[in-house]
Amino acid sequence: MRIELDVEEIQSCISALESEISEFDTGRGATWVKESEQLIDKLKSLKENHMSVKQFVLFGVTEFYPAGGWDDCQMSFNTFEEAVAHMIADLKYPADPARESDHYHILDLETGAVTNF
Repeated sequence: MRIELDVEEIQSCISALESEISEFDTGRGATWVKESEQLIDKLKSLKENHMSVKQFVLFGVTEFYPAGGWDDCQMSFNTFEEAVAHMIADLKYPADPARESDHYHILDLETGAVTNF
């Protein structure tokens, strides 16, 4: 399964988040605003690149410098097996040795299941 967002849907998400930020509820705190602004940046990037996200999303997390959330996203795949193969390859030959992942998570966007490694 492939999840595709068209430009209008992405813009709708961006607008909704920007509206939430403008009506900021102090009870949510500065962290919520920062995370929302980061999500807006990611959505804008998706909009610009017309990127489609596949069903299985691989996250690689470093314990010492976790980026957090979608910033730890490495790539998305059509199958769970492809995601695991990429994870194994990353363990052997990290794309960025300065940021080797200590933990991995694969998120199934269809079911919401998370597999931790």
